[in-house]
Amino acid sequence: MSLRPITIVGGGISGLSLGIDLQLKGLPVHLFEAGDYPRHRVCGEFLSGQGYRQLQEWGLAKSFLAAGAVEATHFKCYGPAGMSPVLRLPSPALCLSRYRMDDCMAEHFRELGGHLITRHRVHPADFEPKEGTVWAQGRLAQTRQKYPWIGYKCHLKDYPLAADLEMHFGRNGYVGLCRVEDGKINVCGLTRMAERESRMLGKGRWLPWALSSLHPSKHKSLQKAECLEDSLCYTAGLQYKARWFETTRTKAVIGDHRTLIPPLTGNGMSMAVESAHLATPFIQSYFAGDLQWEEVCQQVNRAMNQRFRKRLLVAGLLQRLILARHGEGIRNSLIRNMSNIHPYLYAWTR
Repeated sequence: MSLRPITIVGGGISGLSLGIDLQLKGLPVHLFEAGDYPRHRVCGEFLSGQGYRQLQEWGLAKSFLAAGAVEATHFKCYGPAGMSPVLRLPSPALCLSRYRMDDCMAEHFRELGGHLITRHRVHPADFEPKEGTVWAQGRLAQTRQKYPWIGYKCHLKDYPLAADLEMHFGRNGYVGLCRVEDGKINVCGLTRMAERESRMLGKGRWLPWALSSLHPSKHKSLQKAECLEDSLCYTAGLQYKARWFETTRTKAVIGDHRTLIPPLTGNGMSMAVESAHLATPFIQSYFAGDLQWEEVCQQVNRAMNQRFRKRLLVAGLLQRLILARHGEGIRNSLIRNMSNIHPYLYAWTR
């Protein structure tokens, strides 16, 4: 039996979810976060599927609703040449800013007895041996290759939504809008950009990107809306190629640090929660002395490959179709037929 606390590196949704799950199971946890709470992050702030159900089991969904979270039940899609009707989501989604959600989760983790160390950046060399350490640091830094995608997020006031969730698809990217706490609207987009543009990230930079994806009928509404500039953030160097981990790998990795799912699925937050919950039983077995740490890593990697393989493949194909440079016809066809196909797309990406 291990007497050493489990160490989690990274205090985003996946790291906090794992910490909470392990504390609920009676395992001691030390969690390191490079930043502090609360803070804004680039995120669609839209949680649906199994991740939402898991938060309900942990009792967190009630806390989020008390903190102002909004349940989304309907959505509408827009393309350059048309739009879908307002459609019902197959199951409700939870919309809450990461500024408030991560802070609530961190507080819940502390209340359960977890040891949270903030403003502490951890490097792999800091842990020798690395047994009992789970890496949940968010997306991997892209240092050797240049990727053309940048994500941006900000909160708006006074933007009239046509549905709980709006999705707008353009030639160079897409943008999603949903209502979060206090009547604010989260606008989060992905855009294709040139290398020179990545050096020009300013307060007003997001607006032309969002307008380039937004349906023309919504341009005036966006331009009139008030941007809450303290919420504005960017992240560059994004890539969405699915990464499969060898089952022999001796490093436990969860959440976005493992792989990113294209954000048009609205499933990234759920995958962060799910990956944490998948890892818990194997870590419990290690703590009880039934598994060696190398076996934990192998089992975690195998379980996550099995759980996420289909949705990552489908999401990657869908994003390539939606964002094809000469894919105007494909985009318009998908949007026109969204009434018929959205239940299948939802199921295949969850």
